Amino acid sequence: LELWKTKGARDLAELIRPDWAESIGPVAPLISVIPELHPFMRIEIREKALCRPVADLRIMVENHGSNLPCLMWENLLILDVVRLGFLSRTEKFKRLLGELSAAGWLNTPPANALSLIGNARMEELRAYVASGATLAEKLLRAVGGRTEPLFGLLGPVAEADFIQDCEPEKLSELVLAQLGPVVLRSLRSEMEAEGLRPPSKWRPAEAREFVAAIGFPDEFAGSAEGRREPEEFISGPIHLPDLHDFQEEVLDGIKAIVSEGMSRRRAVVSLPTGGGKTRVTVEAAIKLVLKPDGPRRLVLWIAQTDELCEQAVQAFRQVWLNVGATDTDLRIIRLWGGNPNPSMQDPGKPVVVVSSIQTLNVRMANPDLSWLQKPGLCIVDECHHAITPSYTSLLKFLDAEAPRPGSTPTDEPPLLGLSASPFRTDDSESLRLARRFDSRWLPSNQAELHAKLHQQGVLAHVISEELESGTSLTEAEQQKLASTMGFIRIRECPRINQPASRRCSRTK
Repeated sequence: LELWKTKGARDLAELIRPDWAESIGPVAPLISVIPELHPFMRIEIREKALCRPVADLRIMVENHGSNLPCLMWENLLILDVVRLGFLSRTEKFKRLLGELSAAGWLNTPPANALSLIGNARMEELRAYVASGATLAEKLLRAVGGRTEPLFGLLGPVAEADFIQDCEPEKLSELVLAQLGPVVLRSLRSEMEAEGLRPPSKWRPAEAREFVAAIGFPDEFAGSAEGRREPEEFISGPIHLPDLHDFQEEVLDGIKAIVSEGMSRRRAVVSLPTGGGKTRVTVEAAIKLVLKPDGPRRLVLWIAQTDELCEQAVQAFRQVWLNVGATDTDLRIIRLWGGNPNPSMQDPGKPVVVVSSIQTLNVRMANPDLSWLQKPGLCIVDECHHAITPSYTSLLKFLDAEAPRPGSTPTDEPPLLGLSASPFRTDDSESLRLARRFDSRWLPSNQAELHAKLHQQGVLAHVISEELESGTSLTEAEQQKLASTMGFIRIRECPRINQPASRRCSRTK
């Protein structure tokens, strides 16, 4: 050490020091500030242990600083109350117990203390969530009041300015409207971090008990992992009304894609919510791929969630009862929720495989599923997700991303995307999505589609609502928005450049 000093080295104790912007309160007994720590501190330390609440805590090395949520320094626990507030409950206590353990203040290992703290508060925390006045307030409480997990559920749309400016409870309402009952399953790890102890496996009985304990309706316990019933009684046939003219146009477009010999056969079926895009696509798949005799009577349907997968299963069941092949059974396979890998049974028989993108990505390397690589038609529901790496892996699985040398155009299966809103909020992502489906839309005239559906009574009339905003769109920005989302006409919102108090919103 002395030799180092003679060479210019300095003692670390002289270089390192804590620093903070301001003190939030006076030095106080630690167990009065964080009473949960009381049982785990050594008896001789409990009454003497002190803490100082501060803001913007940093550990400084000369003039360079790193932020910390808490720090034990000279027998005083310094707490950055703001930064600790951003942490989940579990992470907060993990940091605190780490500092106390290093100082020798604990009477038990930190891991044991962390587990016991979680058990002791679980019922109290669940009751706190359940006492929220609305579902939005309960959801916000379930994630510790933090908005980051909620933004994470909205995907790219969360980057929109009006969403970024949402108050926390309004954001929670938006997430509930977007995800519905699946939201609790999606936030399972965040609720675990908050000490609510959701079931590790979202099975029906455990899930119902948990959602009831935190004050949510029973439908929020819908199981992502539970198996569907092995037997079902199917009523039918059920009368299906004739397709609308715009749906017939979509069916004709799908027919061209399935039959034509171009190098790539791709398109997006883009109809607004209520326009029947699932119905017309299922009918097209049955009439063009599953009903006729042929070598590829296989349809692969990819979706994001349990609800969307099951919706596709029910749609194929209903439409097959009405327009399917006579005296022929349609085999519908559920490839999600832990179901086993299906096998090829009767070549030439009609088969629909409905899979979640997550399950297929995990299992596509398994040779048992190689027979799914050559479907007569592949359909991607909610295709605005289709530029993510998981869907790139799907295209590689289908030999449609970078075809092998020597492959012919017919080796790539026809690919359809479905979406009510295929465009993303970022221009580059919109272009990537369009390129993935060869910029081909069904129906082709998207600009006039909404007006046509209003005239036919398929869609409800527009109701506008005025919202306050701190910004306005320039003429160039309006043109850019119109070119990116061509089916939304800016003239429907005539006061968009009026003062903030008089500006109108997107139409409902």
